[in-house]
Amino acid sequence: MFMDSDDIADSGLVEYLYGLVETNSKYIGICDFAHFIDGDSPKFTKSTEVNQFYPEAAITELLYQHSF
Repeated sequence: MFMDSDDIADSGLVEYLYGLVETNSKYIGICDFAHFIDGDSPKFTKSTEVNQFYPEAAITELLYQHSF
């Protein structure tokens, strides 16, 4: 897992992503981020949308920051 020093994550994030990876027989799980104002409580929500990419498409999505 990679996070910047100023990031925070929901306590169940790793378990949730790992479950998606296992369920879908994939090698990597990635989630999007949400901005919040310092001092406010962040709101974590689990999306019901799951996207699967072939390796080439995943690289394109990553480099052009389309989905994640």
